[in-house]
Amino acid sequence: MMSRIIPIGSLAVAVSVAAAVGPGGKPSGPGNSETVPWGYEKHTMKSPLRVALGPDGLLFVSDYAWQRVLTVRQDNLGILDSFSVRGRPTAVGFHDGRIFVGNEATGVMEVHSTDGQLLYEFETPIKRPHDIAISTEQELVFVVDASAKSVEVFTLEGDYVRSIPAPDEEPLASPTAVALRRQSLGEDIDRNGSVSLQDLMAVLGAWRERGGPEDVNRDGIVDVQDLSRVLAKWGAKTPAEEVLVSDYGNPAPDAMIEPAVRIYDLQGVHLQTISGSERFSRPQGMMTNGNGQVFVADNLLCKILVIDLETGEIVRTLGEFGDDTGQLRLPLDVVIEPGSGDVFVTNNQLGRIEVFREEGQQP
Repeated sequence: MMSRIIPIGSLAVAVSVAAAVGPGGKPSGPGNSETVPWGYEKHTMKSPLRVALGPDGLLFVSDYAWQRVLTVRQDNLGILDSFSVRGRPTAVGFHDGRIFVGNEATGVMEVHSTDGQLLYEFETPIKRPHDIAISTEQELVFVVDASAKSVEVFTLEGDYVRSIPAPDEEPLASPTAVALRRQSLGEDIDRNGSVSLQDLMAVLGAWRERGGPEDVNRDGIVDVQDLSRVLAKWGAKTPAEEVLVSDYGNPAPDAMIEPAVRIYDLQGVHLQTISGSERFSRPQGMMTNGNGQVFVADNLLCKILVIDLETGEIVRTLGEFGDDTGQLRLPLDVVIEPGSGDVFVTNNQLGRIEVFREEGQQP
C-alpha cells in the first residue's frame, strides 16, 4: 500500500492512497452511514492533524486518513477510544464536555459529545476549517477558514460574530492556525488599595487600545472619573485576550509575503506581526504558555519554535527531523498542558503524538 503527501489547502498531510475507499471499494465519506477507510485498525493513528487538550489527562486528535477523532492519554499516549466523522476531520477543540470538529469534506463545523454523538452543527459554512481556538472567558470559537483567508468568530452555539482581520485591516495571505493569548494585567489593582506604576501604565495603554476614553495616555491628561472606571474594570479582572494567527505568506517572487505570526485583538484590529523567513518556513499550529512565549510547529523545519512574544526572537527549539523519539516529520500542531508543561505535537508523517515533557526540559 503506497503513501503520498497530499496538500490540503495550506496543509500537507501524509495519507494512504487506499484510504479514500471503504470496505468493498465503496467511497468513504459524507455519503456513507459509517466512515471506515480501507485498512483502518482500531486504536491506531495514521495521519494526525490537530490536537486539543481534554479533561482528566486526555487529548483529542483529528486523524485525517482514518476520518476519526481519537481520544489519547497524556501519560502514555495510548489511544483509548475514537469516533467516526463523516468526511475529513481537520480542526478539533474541546470545551465544557463538547468536541468541536472542522469537517473539510462538508465545510461544516460539527459539535460532538465525548462519545462521538453529533449534537449540532454551525449554520454558517466554513469551506476549509483548518484550526480552532476556544475562549472560555469570552465563550467564543475562533475558526481558521483557509479558503476565505480569515478567522471566523462564532459563539459556542454556532452563531456568527465577526471575521478577523477587521475589514479595514490588511488581509491574511494564507492562514493555517489560530491560538489565543490571555493577558492578566493589573491583577493586584483594587485588591489592597495600591497599584504599581508599571501595572497602571499597562492598564491605561490596554484600555486605550480597546477603545477607551479618548484622552487616556494620549496627551498626558487623565480624567479622574475615567481613571476610576479603568481601575474598577481591571480590578474586576476582566481578561484581555489576543488572537494569534500563523500565516504561510506567499513565496511567489513577484508578490512575496513572508511567513508570519500575526496578532490581533478580539475585534480583529492588528496589534503586532512576528515575521521573517529567518524565523519561519511553514508555521502551523501553535499555543502560548502563559509566560510570554508561543510554541509554533513549523512543518518544513520539522521543529517546534519557542518564540518570545515581546521581542519576536526564537528562544529555543524542540525536536529535529528524523524518525526516532523526540524527532519530527511534518509536525502540524502543538498544545501545552498547563499543569505539567508537557508539550504534545502531532507528528503527522510518523503517525503519532510526540511529547516533550516539562516544555522540553525533560526527555
